[in-house]
Amino acid sequence: MQSLINKLAQESPFFCSEIHGFKHWQQVEKYALHIAQFNQANKQVLSLFAYLHDCKRENESIDPNHGIRAAEYAYSLYKQKSINQYMQIETDEFDLLYYALKWHNHDTVSQDETISTCWDADRLELPRVGININPAYLTNQTAKEIANQSQTSFFDFR
Repeated sequence: MQSLINKLAQESPFFCSEIHGFKHWQQVEKYALHIAQFNQANKQVLSLFAYLHDCKRENESIDPNHGIRAAEYAYSLYKQKSINQYMQIETDEFDLLYYALKWHNHDTVSQDETISTCWDADRLELPRVGININPAYLTNQTAKEIANQSQTSFFDFR
């Protein structure tokens, strides 16, 4: 994972951003791995999602296509011959990752545990930008409990 993070540090325009950068990605990973203790979500996909989901944003505000750009970026890494340097993932896992990245910034939910855990983890971070969490868009019970208990700073490293 460190080689991917190093690559993103060089290539992601907002890597150092307090809003959509590395610290946010770490938070999403922490939430995702915490939620995964209570379901069968694929932890490799969760971690990759956390570090890739906002890596191709073009601005810090409204950027409706950043999910598809992140998915396409992940696809380009996946198709490289040296992919294992950055991302060791099987085809079925990549399919989940691609879908999670592509649709993560849309108002939708998924019944797939891995995808829903990715999205819930990112949505638990919404208060950092002044957006209230809408429980209707949280799928996992653990995520709902965190949101309901206002524990969104539980894993806060800031």
